[in-house]
Amino acid sequence: MSAFDGGKRDPGALANVVHDVPAGTKRAARLRKFIVTGRRRARSSVAVLLHVALLCTCVVVFAASDREDCADADNPDQKIASCSRLIADDAESAPNRAQAYRNRGAAYYDKGAFDRAIADFSEAVKIDASVVPPYFALAYSRRGLAVAEKKDYDQAIADYSEAIKLNPTSIEVYKDRGVAYGNKNDYDRAIADFSQAIKLDPNYALAYNNRGFAYFRKNDFDRAIVDYTEAVKRNPNYALAYNNRGNAYFRTNDYDRAISDYSEAIRRNSNYPIAYDNRGFAYAQKNDYDHALADYDEAVRRNPRLASAYAHRGVLYQAKGNYDRAIADLNEAIARDSSYVYAYERRCNAHYAKKNYDAAIADCSEAIRLNPKDDFAYSIRGFAYAAKRDYDVAIADGNEAIRLNPKSGSGYNSRGSAHSAKREYEAAIADFGEAIRLSPKMFAAYGNRGNAFRNRGNLDLALADFDQAIEINPNYFQGYNYRGLVYAARGDHSRAVSDYTEAIRLAPAYAEAYVNRGLAYKALGLTANANSDFQLAQSIDPSDQISKSQLAASLPGGLQTITGAERGADAPIDVDAVSAAMNRLSIALPMDIAGAGSVKRSLDDLNREPCDQQAIVALGLALDKVGRKREAANAQLSFSKACGGYTLREDGREYAVSTVRLRRRGDSGNRIGQSQSA
Repeated sequence: MSAFDGGKRDPGALANVVHDVPAGTKRAARLRKFIVTGRRRARSSVAVLLHVALLCTCVVVFAASDREDCADADNPDQKIASCSRLIADDAESAPNRAQAYRNRGAAYYDKGAFDRAIADFSEAVKIDASVVPPYFALAYSRRGLAVAEKKDYDQAIADYSEAIKLNPTSIEVYKDRGVAYGNKNDYDRAIADFSQAIKLDPNYALAYNNRGFAYFRKNDFDRAIVDYTEAVKRNPNYALAYNNRGNAYFRTNDYDRAISDYSEAIRRNSNYPIAYDNRGFAYAQKNDYDHALADYDEAVRRNPRLASAYAHRGVLYQAKGNYDRAIADLNEAIARDSSYVYAYERRCNAHYAKKNYDAAIADCSEAIRLNPKDDFAYSIRGFAYAAKRDYDVAIADGNEAIRLNPKSGSGYNSRGSAHSAKREYEAAIADFGEAIRLSPKMFAAYGNRGNAFRNRGNLDLALADFDQAIEINPNYFQGYNYRGLVYAARGDHSRAVSDYTEAIRLAPAYAEAYVNRGLAYKALGLTANANSDFQLAQSIDPSDQISKSQLAASLPGGLQTITGAERGADAPIDVDAVSAAMNRLSIALPMDIAGAGSVKRSLDDLNREPCDQQAIVALGLALDKVGRKREAANAQLSFSKACGGYTLREDGREYAVSTVRLRRRGDSGNRIGQSQSA
């Protein structure tokens, strides 16, 4: 987060703006004489009158008191009342009435009554310009400040320009006009004004900071860094300039220097929540989640209203797999800023990760409503639509993201995932490749492409992509799970266990990794370890069918008795054998269906002969009869691909199963497994 620095000012004290005129000049001397000496003379005159004419009227005393209060009163209301009496007194001279308008306008400005301040400044500038010309420049300048507070930057620029015409050497007015141009995103004119301020005062640190920020907004980060460096050279305690230079380093991906500058900003201003937030964000880019979380916590502690700190902390919790805390923090961010597009985007992403697809679509749609050019929101919404199997809408969202920002990898990553979900793996791999070309550090795109390669049976290419994803982001817990699937598919269950364990260490609530590790333990003959993992998976996600069925199979006796409806009698079920058959066919059925009648007989036949065509036809008919059309279609697709080569299925989750050697005519066997694209 960066900003132009308007500088601190005391608009109620006219003497404080004498520095608008270069010191040591005749113009400065004249202005100081008007502001300071003039008041002293007024007081002296009052004293002489009192000594000479003791019987003067109370009106004269009140007039003298009003002049003093109009100029010097600390209470804005008292100043306004005194100045108003002077303005209403037709006997007052034009210079005195002009000063009264100016001082009353300053008092209104202090109270935030900008319309009244503007009206008084306007009256002041109507008075005879021959009185004290520099004063009129200050009146325009002050009116410019007042309208700038109301975000009327065009009128502010017009007033600053009038002030500059009257006083071309006013450093502050060039700075103020530069800020107004910057707030209109007219950075070239802003840079010109800040440069003029620097020309008038080469040691003006604030102007260097502001020009640096204008360069920053033009994405000219090298020049921005040069200007911020000049600012801190002239003012070593300039915390804002250190923070801003940190932002420039951040944008050049120099996170170490960014962190160093944020730390300097904090050292010079320990109560600087934005610098803590920014430093936390830089730590997060380095995958240093512990330091990032500590900084976000400190930012929130120091400023509980700082929406960005909540949003960034929420994103960090999501990266750690803690989706509930992520959503809670993003809720806090939105509660503090209901138009915070970034927070809606990231909450959409968190809902998607938690498989709350409708909530994700709603949040991304709100982000798009707030910013119709938000390509990232279109990208994440595309993921959610793909997860709901609305593939055409998902691809349309990916296309729109790419149209809005052809150089962003997120749109290609999103569209690639939709193609992958449709099993259009060639198109998916092409899109993921383009995402990686545009964003070489996008570890999720490597993970997604790895899954597409894995779905095609290209395990070597899949493994290379998962390795690269983990190298980019060692905290990418899904990447370890995906790589574990490859090792499991190769029969290397020990290495699979190692990767699943790392995924669990990074994301202790990641149910899929517990299930996969349990299956790997089971393949290694470590039944107790497997059951422990299945129980943990159930505690996290009670709806998980694989861990539930595996635990059912582990009950005492190993064989469960289920009523066979079509046989009209109890029949013993070998749960392991039935589960193995379902795994090979990429289907998950409740045991009361899988262990009954024609479904069970077909699964038994396929367990004995995985490429038995009559058995797969019989299974399809049996599943269709009990209303399991989707499972029937998945089983037939898996069978046709398995008996002709490697196949996988996608059902919205990412699971591994033990590898099984398939027999077919003319082939000693191929391996199939169960998986899903990201």
